[in-house]
Amino acid sequence: MLIKIISLCLVFITVFISCKKDTEAIPGDTYIPLIRKVNVTAQPYSEYVYNNANLLTEEKSKFNFMNYHYDEKYQLVSVDYYSDKDLL
Repeated sequence: MLIKIISLCLVFITVFISCKKDTEAIPGDTYIPLIRKVNVTAQPYSEYVYNNANLLTEEKSKFNFMNYHYDEKYQLVSVDYYSDKDLL
């Protein structure tokens, strides 16, 4: 009985020690190359605009426009999507 209690305690201790909450990294802390423009057959196809935290704020293409909104924790809150109805 004592062996079962000790092994159960060791399992709980191992789980509690190994499970740590990761710190959230602000996207601006790391260097990531950002895509500004995509060309297809030497013609501009889409453009991307970023904010100071290197988060995507606008995506413009021939066929649609998307506007991204973030909260103070850098989490995506909403996306506005606009497209040309004549293409549908």
